[in-house]
Amino acid sequence: MHLQGITPLHDYENILIVNEEGKTIFYDMADLSILQHLGFKPENFIGEKVTHLYKDLPNEESTVLSVLQSGEPLCGVTQRLTAQNGFSYSSFNSTFPIKVNGKTMGAIEFSKIYYGNGNIQTLESYSSHKIYRKNNTIYTIDDLLTCSPSMQHIKDIINKISKTDSPIWIEGPQGTGKEIIAQSLHNLSDRFTKPYIYFNCSAIEQENIDAVLFGHSEHTKPSILKEAQGGTLYIDDAHKLPLTTQVRLYRVIEEQVFNVNSNDPTKVSVRLVFATPIKGEELIKEQTLREDFFYRMSVVSIQMPPLVERKEDISVLVHYFIHFFNQHMHVQITHIDEKVLELFEQYPWPGNVRELKNAIETAYNHTEDSSIKIEDLPKRIVDFQQESRVINKYESKGNLKECVDFFERDLIVKELKNSHGKLAETARKLGISKQLLKYKMQKYHLR
Repeated sequence: MHLQGITPLHDYENILIVNEEGKTIFYDMADLSILQHLGFKPENFIGEKVTHLYKDLPNEESTVLSVLQSGEPLCGVTQRLTAQNGFSYSSFNSTFPIKVNGKTMGAIEFSKIYYGNGNIQTLESYSSHKIYRKNNTIYTIDDLLTCSPSMQHIKDIINKISKTDSPIWIEGPQGTGKEIIAQSLHNLSDRFTKPYIYFNCSAIEQENIDAVLFGHSEHTKPSILKEAQGGTLYIDDAHKLPLTTQVRLYRVIEEQVFNVNSNDPTKVSVRLVFATPIKGEELIKEQTLREDFFYRMSVVSIQMPPLVERKEDISVLVHYFIHFFNQHMHVQITHIDEKVLELFEQYPWPGNVRELKNAIETAYNHTEDSSIKIEDLPKRIVDFQQESRVINKYESKGNLKECVDFFERDLIVKELKNSHGKLAETARKLGISKQLLKYKMQKYHLR
């Protein structure tokens, strides 16, 4: 058996193999969520004739079936495909016949998928690291793009602690990249062949967290801890863990065992990584976090800086996001206005790196050419620029009201940063109610 017309294939991300009838017998995709968008489950994809997946795709227009019929390879072909459920995308393919004793017995197709503006959200779960796809991760340490000393220090810490099994406690505002840290740790560790499991305490009623983590004797569904056996369990919004659950997790770390009930001890080997936007010391004061639990789980503690404290990374991140979207979308951005970058430097980024990525995503949906301009950005960022111009204009004229507003806004921004975005703490430091703070944040376009 041999493949005819082999060419360099490193730019392709998906593999499809069909038999001589054009039915799928194997596939490997960079983004398995594409099957969900197509309206298929993985088990239904196998054994299906490729043309049946799409609307208006006759045999003669299918690259796979054309190669099966001709026995000759087709390289560098772009197809616009629409699934039966209406989901559309473009596929760049190179397809080769599989021959046995000169007879075509099947075909193998290498492809890369490109999305349109309307499907940009599909890229949220995209994994570009082929070797790590099967352990539930998307990110590695290479995705921590930075030129700031504080973030480089964090990368150094990750490299040092990745080979240990100590629990990790990560603090930082929403959108700073806490899960990138957790996945990077997992993929650098010896556990990378085992599962990485994400568990969000905010997504489950508090009274059910214990049962989901440890299992329930009346249910057959495996516990989250069992699913993560041998791997890493990332517990997001850890400040919402019930006190009783904290006690049980403490035992997991100390004894590497947990009980579904008193007669059912279960051995477990899992590295625990906790993340929270609130400082552990504050949670202890509020009596929502056990002191012994915190100090045991924060053997290694990582403080994620907000984007406003690492502004030197803004340009690096902007160009990375543009490169990423260019690689996977039809819209190609080749230029970004200098005024946009200047505005990005001035904007406080309350949503941090996640908000910056969303701003670039918005620009991709609004741009009418190959450049990003101020008017392509989200309204809140454009309004921030316009408001800053007004303030500067009146400040120079000595207008008292505008000067007071400027001072008030600047003070709120600084306290939000110092409090890592926590409204209650910010309001307390400013000496105003939380409700009044929300009103002023809305007034000054800070949320």
